[in-house]
Amino acid sequence: MRLVRVWEEASGALTGSVMLKGIKISKYPDGVITIYDCLETELIYPDLNEYLVTVIVDNGWVVGVNKVVVIRVDEILVKIEENIRIELLNKHNKRIIKKLKEKRDELIELRRNAYDYIIKTTDTGNHKHST
Repeated sequence: MRLVRVWEEASGALTGSVMLKGIKISKYPDGVITIYDCLETELIYPDLNEYLVTVIVDNGWVVGVNKVVVIRVDEILVKIEENIRIELLNKHNKRIIKKLKEKRDELIELRRNAYDYIIKTTDTGNHKHST
């Protein structure tokens, strides 16, 4: 199974869970390995979509998770910006606008750290990268 290598890299444990930057990998006693998307707060974490699982499998646990974080945060930031825009145009609830902006700032920092890690571990130093 293609997730076995990722699980071993993430934990080395027989069963259990490991979380890194809002991405959780779990191995159950029956041997099933599942990767969850915990970046958006929900009561039940959805399985990570197949494309993002492939990003992790292709790049390894740590670099792959950081790449997934960049991709997912970009998606979430679009939603937050839309919610801020709607709130500004319609309801003008300052408390909600403040919470959305704080969440946006947290996600931008998370994305920056993930992107910096990717550059640090994959860059040869010959290229200039931007976010």
